[in-house]
Amino acid sequence: EQIRAELLWLLTGAPALAARGIRRSFPEGFSLRVEDFAVEAGSICGFTGPNGAGKTVLLEILGLVEPPDEGGIELLGRRIFPGPVSREERTALTFVMQRPYLFRGTVAWNVGYGLAARGLAGPERKRRVDACLERFGLGDLAGADVRRLSGGEARWVAIARGCVLEPAILILDEPDAHLDEPHVEALDGLIRGMRGSTTVLFSTHDPARTRICDHVFALDQGAVQQAR
Repeated sequence: EQIRAELLWLLTGAPALAARGIRRSFPEGFSLRVEDFAVEAGSICGFTGPNGAGKTVLLEILGLVEPPDEGGIELLGRRIFPGPVSREERTALTFVMQRPYLFRGTVAWNVGYGLAARGLAGPERKRRVDACLERFGLGDLAGADVRRLSGGEARWVAIARGCVLEPAILILDEPDAHLDEPHVEALDGLIRGMRGSTTVLFSTHDPARTRICDHVFALDQGAVQQAR
């Protein structure tokens, strides 16, 4: 059913993800305002801006983590919000939070958690987890307890856990935080490799990180402007 929905979306030529008339306000006075924003399928989009500009708030709405006060999201040609989000809609994208939570257990178990939650079991799940661990250079840490990981290692495992799901849309909030330079370069290479097959959105404080992007959006005081 999910495959049929994605094929129908591809035939319509609709954007992979779009925000229409989004508003989100907070008691302390901050307000996010997005009139019309769309991301084409298979593109890489970067979001920059200072702390408090609204990057995380916007990505949480686009990632279906939080609903907006007003407006809606279009995901693979389907209108989301207002109303409940279906399981089919949630599984079309993966959102890796800025401070991801790892479950107690091994690295391999954490990487495969999402696959297990979606009902994938047995040899196929093991094959995909093993391939992802190899791709991320985590093979030697497969049996390691995640409680013994450094902050950078934990972030790397969380990104691997998102990528193993092979979503149509991957959203990464500050994925380069706590990563050393070799891992940042490896992340850039992984994201580049997704171009054309996966729509990737990520936020960063470092404008230099957006060199891999097809489109760059700058946020300032809750407003979005296309910078490139």
